[in-house]
Amino acid sequence: MILGCVVALGLGLGACSAASSVQGSLSDAIAGAEPGATLHIAPGRHEGSVVIDKPLTIVGEPGAIIVGTPGQPTISIVHTDNVTVRGLALEGGESGIYVLESENVVIDQVQVHDAEWHGIVAQDAEIEVLDCAVSGLLADRAQGIEIINSDRRPPSRVAGCRIEGPVFEGIVSHVSHVTFENNVVVGSSPRGIVVTEMSAGLMAGNHVSGATGAAYFCGDQSRCSVVDNSASGVAAGTPSYRSGMGHGLVVHFDSIAYVDGLQVDGAEGDQVLLMLDSRLSAVPLDLGFDRNGLPWTALLVVMAVLAVALLGGWTLTQGPQLSDLLSQLRRVDLIVFQPTRDQLQASFSLLPAVLMVFGLLQLLVGAVILAHRGWARWLGVLLALFGLLVSVVALIATMALIPGTSVQLMIAVVLLLGYAYVLLALFAGGSHFRANAPRR
Repeated sequence: MILGCVVALGLGLGACSAASSVQGSLSDAIAGAEPGATLHIAPGRHEGSVVIDKPLTIVGEPGAIIVGTPGQPTISIVHTDNVTVRGLALEGGESGIYVLESENVVIDQVQVHDAEWHGIVAQDAEIEVLDCAVSGLLADRAQGIEIINSDRRPPSRVAGCRIEGPVFEGIVSHVSHVTFENNVVVGSSPRGIVVTEMSAGLMAGNHVSGATGAAYFCGDQSRCSVVDNSASGVAAGTPSYRSGMGHGLVVHFDSIAYVDGLQVDGAEGDQVLLMLDSRLSAVPLDLGFDRNGLPWTALLVVMAVLAVALLGGWTLTQGPQLSDLLSQLRRVDLIVFQPTRDQLQASFSLLPAVLMVFGLLQLLVGAVILAHRGWARWLGVLLALFGLLVSVVALIATMALIPGTSVQLMIAVVLLLGYAYVLLALFAGGSHFRANAPRR
């Protein structure tokens, strides 16, 4: 295993594997590098539009510049994990760095200038961007750093970056879990730092200056913790609309924000503006994500699959054993009524369909719970209580009818423990869900 691969492209030299050396371009050097190798890029201007699809570390020596081509990212990181890009200057291209379907990607001390649309953009990915600089973006609606559709990934983090406009949005997330901290955005219009479209995000220690519209924005059913941020010189947009009239923070469309230590100087609008059923939280928010990238309440969906697959499947495959089980049930002394064999058979024939409907309801509620709706939480509690009751009945009946340890007993125990956990999680996770607020 090679621990390092040194590429001096300015001299046309490359050593990228134990077997052979690679001559020529950065693309060739990357293609020839072994997974886990480190490429050191020599000072000078090098051709970009390269694709990284394996674990690598790319380190730029002082003065190393990668030049992109119009319509293509200067560096693309796709379908891989454990990539680090450090110390490079990126010039031109559609975007400086584009990350797709990758995790544990670290972008450290990278400078992007004169790109078209983005400095750095990540889609369905987990990235950590540290001490970066983005400037001179060319498009009218360009964004400094954008993280989109990454909520199924571990949370992403942007820290210590400086975004200089003019720029449409400085740092923004859509449908993602993010932390934006200690960043500076200058000259944004209409928004500086944005957590939107069902994102969950922490904005902490940032500063936005010379913005038009709003310095900070939390919108479209997002949950935001806004802590120790500052803004200065926030002007109203032209033409102006309510959320773009020079505000420090806008909380918009059924979003909730916890705000502490927000300092706004020279804003033409409000320090904090609430719009369209949004509200402020008096206590810090549980943003509902952890390192596995999924809210823990998704376990309700897992329990739905178990309920259908285990109980329904077991019932459908009983076949000849069903008559023996019915005979045993007939001998059980029931207090309320004595069921006939036909009644028992009818009940068992309906059980798979009932379980299927119950499972589909759980899947529906589980999906809505992931959108943090309060009503889904309480419907989930009712379904979990019903599942818990069914599991208890199944456990007692199995212990009474089938001596010793059996598959049926193990199924009942698994479902009992699972539903108990779902119930506890839904009760304990109140801050994970939204409550409605009066329209403002």
